[in-house]
Amino acid sequence: ITLTITTYTGSASIGSYTETIRCESPASVKPSVSISVSDPTGNFSTFGAYVQGQSKMKIVLNESGAHGSTIKSRKITADGSSYTDATVTTGAISGTGELTISATVTDTRGRTGTASTSISVLEYAYPKVTAISAKRSDATGAASSSGAYLCVIFDSTVTALNNKNSAAYTVQYKKSGATEYETATLSDYSGSYTVNGGTFVFPAETASSYDIILTVSDAFKDVQKTVSGPSISKLFSILVAGKGWAFGKIAELEDFFDVGFKTRFRKPVYIDNDQSIYYKNPSGEDRSAITHNANNNLHFGVGGFDNEDSDSYYSGNKTYVRSKNGTYFTDSSVYLSKDMYFQNNQRIFGYDTSGKVKDVLNPCNSNGNLTLGYSNFSDKNGGTNLYGYDIRFGVSNLAEPKTYIPYFRQGDSINVKIRTAGYVTGGGEDVSFFIPFSAPIIGDPNVTAESIEGFIFRQGSNYTHGSSATTAVSPKTYSVSGYSWNGVQITANFTNTTNVTNNDSIGVYWYGKITFS
Repeated sequence: ITLTITTYTGSASIGSYTETIRCESPASVKPSVSISVSDPTGNFSTFGAYVQGQSKMKIVLNESGAHGSTIKSRKITADGSSYTDATVTTGAISGTGELTISATVTDTRGRTGTASTSISVLEYAYPKVTAISAKRSDATGAASSSGAYLCVIFDSTVTALNNKNSAAYTVQYKKSGATEYETATLSDYSGSYTVNGGTFVFPAETASSYDIILTVSDAFKDVQKTVSGPSISKLFSILVAGKGWAFGKIAELEDFFDVGFKTRFRKPVYIDNDQSIYYKNPSGEDRSAITHNANNNLHFGVGGFDNEDSDSYYSGNKTYVRSKNGTYFTDSSVYLSKDMYFQNNQRIFGYDTSGKVKDVLNPCNSNGNLTLGYSNFSDKNGGTNLYGYDIRFGVSNLAEPKTYIPYFRQGDSINVKIRTAGYVTGGGEDVSFFIPFSAPIIGDPNVTAESIEGFIFRQGSNYTHGSSATTAVSPKTYSVSGYSWNGVQITANFTNTTNVTNNDSIGVYWYGKITFS
């Protein structure tokens, strides 16, 4: 702080005395912050903890400045993501165990306060049916090739979640070709998180095979697996009038060659063009699995694709897919040795934590645009993030195409020509003004200013600080303070105070350079 006493005779100054003292705020003068976390999904109150993939976090910062300062910015870090608002609700939690939530707030003096807390997240996976089969049996479930019953045998797991998760089991069954299922609740297994060798026995006509659906449910998801229950074993059977043949079972389907044995072909199997190999979905509907169509294309899982009810997988230690232009293989990752091509409006999809299909990437939509995260945009749920050492945008719709970085960071510098208004302080020696930016400043770099041509000032009808309409002047020193994401405050200090009115506004023209280091 500089104190100056000036003595006047009338309006003439006859002398002055200046004294400068330095004041510092102690380190303890800083903003304060605390964190509160809750589960807006209600899972915490049910399970006594947050649940992976199902719970979210509502994070609220209780923050305040110190001795008159206010909070300028904040940063919350939780579950691998960062946020800048005082109240945020995250997406579904991906981590497990003890998760730390940390927060840093910065006040208008540039001082920071920090806080952290932690929550417990239970590991969770959807229910799984790890094995299922059906066999002919007697009423007790004992195997019998000519039995009048079918015995369903299954293994399954449900995540316990502190032994507070629900676990329910149902079986639906019907004769193949029928339209309606009968449903049975397996009350003996209700609440069981692990079932090994679970069974369900039901009467089954010996001449009929059956479609069977096992459903395992918990508090979040129903998972189904299907299996076929055979008719009684028979070496050879012919349907009435010879319109259906069967081996290893009773003939029951007209116009079908029906095999109830494991089947091995020792010679090639030929399928006419545009004919398919089919499977049945859990609802008993036919879906094409493999087709060599009329366009000479080989398709896998077209029935699941067209009806959006089944996924296609290539699995194995390594699966090779060969084409004319290159080869790629999958192990735990996918490697491409050639380019990947997408037809117009063909996309890459992902599943969100609720199992909903999301449009993630469309290389070329019907308008010719590349889109990222369109489902997040249309659903108004879930952000789209770009990560990189630097993020650059390129624009070609110009006479000369340009690329640019949409932010300022350490190592950047810009030349600035600006006409604006400022304010005079410090006995006329200091001129302060604000320069707004069209891009944010990130990473808290050190910001400095220097002259290229310097300043032209005007107050009323007078040019000040030794400048004129054609003469620019440079200050003794520059200082840059109060910068935020959207601009910087510059103060220039001059020894020449010609024509200056202190504590008043002033017109500013500046041509200078700003450096971020």
